[in-house]
Amino acid sequence: MLIYLFLFSLLVYSFFTFIRSPSEKIIIEVPKGDSATVVADVLHRNRIIRSRFLFLKLLKLTGNAKKIKSGYYEFETNTPVLKVIKKLVKGESYKIRITIPEGYNSVQAAMLLVHKGIADKKKFLSIVQREKLEGFLFPETYFFEPGTSEEEIISAMKREFERRITPEMLSRAKELKLSLHQLITLASMIEKEATKDDRPLVSAVFHNRLKKNMYLESCASVLYALGKHKEKLTYKDLKVKSPYNTYTNYGLPPGPISNPGIDSINAALYPQDTDALFFVVDKTSGTHIFSRYYKHHLDAQKTKPRGR
Repeated sequence: MLIYLFLFSLLVYSFFTFIRSPSEKIIIEVPKGDSATVVADVLHRNRIIRSRFLFLKLLKLTGNAKKIKSGYYEFETNTPVLKVIKKLVKGESYKIRITIPEGYNSVQAAMLLVHKGIADKKKFLSIVQREKLEGFLFPETYFFEPGTSEEEIISAMKREFERRITPEMLSRAKELKLSLHQLITLASMIEKEATKDDRPLVSAVFHNRLKKNMYLESCASVLYALGKHKEKLTYKDLKVKSPYNTYTNYGLPPGPISNPGIDSINAALYPQDTDALFFVVDKTSGTHIFSRYYKHHLDAQKTKPRGR
């Protein structure tokens, strides 16, 4: 009888023992192997719980004393103790949400991770460059715990890429006589050049140019070679000495210029059936005008000044 009375008292205390004051969010770390007593100290020190005694007693009575999971957790100060226990036992750890947009290159991805406070730019790029992973860091939404290493972040992005590339895709690439590296390189250019709706057409232009051994003339590849963004390229820019300059080098560049999404990869695999060899941005609609003949392309350029 006494034990039930004690438990009832603890439960009443857990919900009604304090008048709530304005709360603040606090992130704490529970290292692997920490005892319940150490966790109680951390929670109490950060004003997440008011009573170490109550926390430890409830852990014991609910059979959860050894079920606390390690990780980072976000709590509000003065959180009801049973809610704290539930979160720790379920392992509902705090994670940082980060979305890598389609078409971001590794530098842009690194800067985004730095902005979120979960990566060191130099370390991240060092791994990407060493393992030649530009193009293979799949653009997606990820959730990382604070303290996640650059290696773990990159591994998660690589795993997502590998999950998205199906055997059917690899078979189709083989039909087109493209290696996986060449496929992603082509897709990365489509990602940077095309709009949402004309990826297969932009892909067709690149495929057609490759077949005819023409320069691909991708402004996006020149921007990658320059290492900076410019609204308008000059003739001097188009002559920059770089293997990524597709105005002066035949064929695909030596590697991807961005991390393409699945739609651009599919567009690279399945170009639209067209004889188009040129495209220019329609300044009004933001889409492209496609031409088979250079004369028509020049006419389009005269009325639509941005293009290639």
